[in-house]
Amino acid sequence: MVMQVAMERALNAETRTKGLGSKCRNEREKAAWADCLKLYESTILQLNHTLTGKCSDFDAQTWLSTSLTNLDTCQAGFVELGVSDFVWPLMNNNVSKLISNSLSVNNGSTEKQTYRDGFPTWVKPADQASQFSVANFIAGRSWLPATKVPFTSGL
Repeated sequence: MVMQVAMERALNAETRTKGLGSKCRNEREKAAWADCLKLYESTILQLNHTLTGKCSDFDAQTWLSTSLTNLDTCQAGFVELGVSDFVWPLMNNNVSKLISNSLSVNNGSTEKQTYRDGFPTWVKPADQASQFSVANFIAGRSWLPATKVPFTSGL
């Protein structure tokens, strides 16, 4: 349901975005607008993949994440080109929020997280994880004692 509403809003936003091209005041706004139009088209394609029901929860999560990234990239383009004050507010809508909600609802997992020795089971065995301990990853034994910050050097 949430994804369907996100799709409807994305389609509406794409239609509105197409009409904003003539409102661009300079080449930078036009470039950001053109990029956003492509990103909206890609977002709609990705939402369609998700809505077909022919993909796994993991695939749906991937498509939704990509869609959200597209919209964030669209906004970032206006900001980076220094033209976020005019066209972007006209394009801004709650499609990103709806996709974010869809990600939460879908959550990409139907399994309950399991743990082994206090770590999620997806964490590699301790001998591999130990390379990321305070002692090994940041050589903490050599400098942390002088800071008086309490730490555990191993796992």
